[in-house]
Amino acid sequence: MRKHNTARTLAYAVSLSLAAAATNAAQPAPAAGACVSLETQALQEQSVAGADGARKVTLMPATKVVPGDQVVWQTTARNSCASAAANVVINQAVPEHMTLVADSVAGAETRVLYSLDGKSFVALADLVVTEANGTKRAARAEDVRHLRWMLNGSIGANQSTSVRYSARLR
Repeated sequence: MRKHNTARTLAYAVSLSLAAAATNAAQPAPAAGACVSLETQALQEQSVAGADGARKVTLMPATKVVPGDQVVWQTTARNSCASAAANVVINQAVPEHMTLVADSVAGAETRVLYSLDGKSFVALADLVVTEANGTKRAARAEDVRHLRWMLNGSIGANQSTSVRYSARLR
């Protein structure tokens, strides 16, 4: 009986994590102003049959996530203004109970920075973890708690761009 309640609690916590991350995870840079809106989606890879019967992998909204499952977090930045939006920065926290999947961070024409605390962002190669005994080591994907994409160019008028990463539920 206890195992069932634990599973239900975990499923509830994951649902709350998915909802919170999808609505509050990313913010545009102040320079982008009110022109840029952000939408974050929690997606999962699913195998579906095409019209020809061949199976292909596609991204679908994540509806049920259990420990070990991988979720693709995709944030789309839309510029609704009549002029280009420059200096756009997207910040995303890796949801609690999830671990960043190595080499899954993507975004065309962006510079990606990583953080352990959401305050200090550096290239992954420069990210250092201080162990409890004071020794330092290079950070691994599972240590990363926050991501920052800095767009190299601008988002054109009435255009959008997307960034993404994958995380696994612990």
